Order: sequence, then C-alpha cells, then structure tokens
Amino acid sequence: MRWIVLSSSLALASLAVAACGGSSGSGLFGGCDGGNCPAADGGTSGSSGGSSGWSSSSGGTSSGSSSSSAGGGSSNGGTSGASSGGTADASTKPDASGSGGGTGQPCARDVECPSGMCNWKLNVCGPPEPIGGPCSRDVECQSALCNWKLETCQNKGALGDVCSRDVECAAGLCNWRLDQCAATGATGAPCSRDRECASNVCNTATNACK
Repeated sequence: MRWIVLSSSLALASLAVAACGGSSGSGLFGGCDGGNCPAADGGTSGSSGGSSGWSSSSGGTSSGSSSSSAGGGSSNGGTSGASSGGTADASTKPDASGSGGGTGQPCARDVECPSGMCNWKLNVCGPPEPIGGPCSRDVECQSALCNWKLETCQNKGALGDVCSRDVECAAGLCNWRLDQCAATGATGAPCSRDRECASNVCNTATNACK
C-alpha cells in the first residue's frame, strides 16, 4: 500500500516537473501570459528597435534634406555676393571716354586736365591757343606770349601796338602811360616809369619825362 502511494506521489511529482519545465515552451498553465514570453518580448523589442531604426532613418533623411536646403541657401548667398561684387566693380570703373578733365571740360587749375593745361580765360582744358586765341597766361599760347591788354595770343608788338608789359613789345618797352609799345621819351613825353624816359627820370607828379 505504501509502495502504491509512493509510486503515485512520484508520478504526480514527475508530472508537475514536466508541466513546469515545458511551460515556457508549450504555454501550459498560462506561464507565459498568453505567449508573451521573454523571447517574444525580445522580438517585440527588436521590432521596436527596428521602428526606432526607421525613425532614425527618417531623421537622417530629414537632416540630409535640411542640410541640402541649407547648402542651397549658401549657394544663393554666393550668387548674390558675386552679383553684388560685379555691380560695384562696374560702378567704379574709370570712364574710358576721357570725360571729367579732357579737352573742353571745365577746370580751374592745370593739374585738373589730362593735358596739363587749363585755359584760365575760358576755364576749360585744352591745348595752347594760336595767334588771336583767348588767353590769360603766356603758357596758354603757341607763341608763348599772351597780350594782357588784348587778352589774346600775340607775337611781340611793334611800336604803337597796345601792350601791358615790356615783354609784349619787340623793342622791350611798353609805355604804361600810353599802354603802347614805344621808344624812350624825350623831355615832356608822357611816362609812368623812369625807364620810359631818355633821361631815365619820370616826373611822377606830372607824369612827364624830365
């Protein structure tokens, strides 16, 4: 009798052990809660990991797109910079036409003219004037002589020609009293300077040679 009870107890124990040992694989007694065993959880986790990987992939795509967009912005910026630079260069490029100081352009000084000549009578840049041309200085004349009385380019004057300076007269004497090229005057001749008189004395009270 004892042997039968013992055998029955051992059989029940073996059955219990078998049931517990196979619960994880067979699902007996609901040991894995409806199949959600650790292995299945790992798979789910792996699946989740895969979803996470997809999200990462999506994020990478988004980042790449943003980076590409940012790169595009940089390209546009470069184009804009190049365009602006080109416009600035064009606006500062010297005028090849020679305006702003060429012949006939307004001036007040020789240094303002490319030719190095400013006609002070006309206040324009230009070459030296021929005989009869307007002038204020000798350098403005081809003859290298500007008659200050006439304000035109002239050759040295003969006796009786109008003058303002001795250099304007061929004889080298301009009578300032008469404003004419003249020889030295005799006593009583009109004068303004001693050198205009043969006696080398001009009475400044009477403006006559002594």
